Parts: sequence; structure tokens; C-alpha cells
Amino acid sequence: MTKRSSAIFGLLLIFWGVQAFFYRAFLPVFGLETGNGRLWPLLLGNMGILLVVAPFLARQHRGRGALFIPGIPLVVVSSLLLLSSITDWWGIWSYLWPLTIVAVALGFVAAAVWTHNVWFLLPATIIGINGLLFLFCSLTGWWEVWGAAWPVELLAVGLSLFVVNHWVRSKGLFTAGMVLSVLSGFAFALMALILSGWVSVLAALVLVGTGLALIGRNAPAELTAGSAPEQQHKFAEGFSVEDVIQIKEG
Repeated sequence: MTKRSSAIFGLLLIFWGVQAFFYRAFLPVFGLETGNGRLWPLLLGNMGILLVVAPFLARQHRGRGALFIPGIPLVVVSSLLLLSSITDWWGIWSYLWPLTIVAVALGFVAAAVWTHNVWFLLPATIIGINGLLFLFCSLTGWWEVWGAAWPVELLAVGLSLFVVNHWVRSKGLFTAGMVLSVLSGFAFALMALILSGWVSVLAALVLVGTGLALIGRNAPAELTAGSAPEQQHKFAEGFSVEDVIQIKEG
């Protein structure tokens, strides 16, 4: 066992000891019941913590970064279960269950960073956008949003291709992302025309936002391409023929 591994396992033992002391000594003071098996979600949580810590034990093995994908969701799920168990507030799941989907997306993001594999960002973007939309609907109760927001599936795939294309330059990726984004834009426009009320307004706003994002992505390149010849032309106009000859002779 290396010194780093010993230090990490030592910190884990300290963490588990403090954890047990906190739950047994302090939570009952606030009227929270921790007996009768209510702390069973800690088993899942500690398993998730081990999966998250494992890549740090062998940094040279980048492939272990994939352990973040099950590890982070396990930590989030166990945290929600623990909160529900010690407070008897199981209704929290009706509001916060989409956090498990968001946690899977975060696991893919962490895996992409650790393994230096940008392709993990493809499912991360798709799952993350869906998770955030589910979370919005769950917290607000506005599930009718899906009547106008279903084209977000196409948009999520298109944006994920744009994200990957930022690091892996590929004309095919960019074209596919553009096609899917435009298709989602048409779908949002259709929903804005068909539906009524604030849902149609939401669809229209998403449509405008998608268009601005696409324009903004290409604007810097176009501005740069258009400004360079103009600057060269102005620079050339500032000198006479004699000045140019003297510069060349010098």
C-alpha cells in the first residue's frame, strides 16, 4: 500500500467515524430518530464514496475515472434516502427524484475530465438537459411544459455534438449538430403556433434562444474574417509608394 493510499484510507476511516458519531450523538438532540435501522442508506452512500475515491488511489490509471458514473449517483441517491429515512419525509422523492438523473450526467462529466475522453460529454449533455427539465417540472408541477418541450430531445443531441466538436474538430459532427438544432427549432416553432397560453410563449423563447446561440457561435469567426482584409486595406492606405519603397530598402 502506497503512502497516498494509506492517507486516503485513513481519511476515509476518520470520515466514517465522525459520521457515525454525528448521527448517533447530535441528530437525536434535534428530535431526529436514527435508530431502528434508519441509517441503512449510509451503506449505499459509503459504497458510492469508495467508487468516487477509487480513481484518486491510482491516478496513473485514467480508465478508473469511469467509476464516477455509478459513484456520484449512488452518493446522491443515498443522501436523499438518508434524509427521507431520518425525517420520515418520503414525499421529498416526488420533488427531487430528477436529481438522480442529473447525478448520472455529473458522473459522465467527471469521467470525461478524469479520463480525458471527450466522448463522455455526449451522454452527459443529453442526460443532463433531460434531468434539469424533469427537475423543473417536478419542482413547479408544470408537467404540461412537455407539451412544448419535447423537441428538447433533438436539441440536447445537437448541443452534445457541438460540445464534443469544440474539442474534436469534425465537419460531420458540426453538420449533424446543426441539422438537429435546426430541426428542434422548427419543432419549437410548430409548438409555439399550435399550443396556447404561456406554454407557447415558452416554446417561442426557446426558439429565439436557440437561434441566438447558433448565430453567436459563428459570429466571432465571421467578424474576424471580415475585419482582417479591411484592416490591411486601411493600413496600406496610410503609406505612399515612396514610403513603401523606403521600408523595403531599409
